[in-house]
Amino acid sequence: MRILTVGLNDDFVKELEKELDKYFICIVDSAKDLYDATNFTDFRHYELIIIVDENQRYSLEKYSNEVKKKKRETKIIILTHRPENQISLFNLGADDVLINHIDSPELIAARVLSNMRKLFGTRIDIGKLVI
Repeated sequence: MRILTVGLNDDFVKELEKELDKYFICIVDSAKDLYDATNFTDFRHYELIIIVDENQRYSLEKYSNEVKKKKRETKIIILTHRPENQISLFNLGADDVLINHIDSPELIAARVLSNMRKLFGTRIDIGKLVI
């Protein structure tokens, strides 16, 4: 699985990657901001994108629309410090919103796992074979 983080510092991303490795094999790319993230998503498809809310509604909405247009199944988790922003973030296209995430890569990893279960489920399709 390929994950993109946007706006998280490098040390936190490394801790998050260690937590995620407990659950499944994944590649984690890290973008500084939404502009940088656009460069990543222009060339790669991600199953999950984790974005730190920086109160840039127009840019966030535009970015999430572009991501969903390329691959509708991509999950977007937005991290915020403002509980009052939850509704607007869901309206922008977030699949999950996490509040007060600082210093908790374990919590983010658990939310990632939860979202991935919803994405992949327990059904496997291989051509005409369905398990």
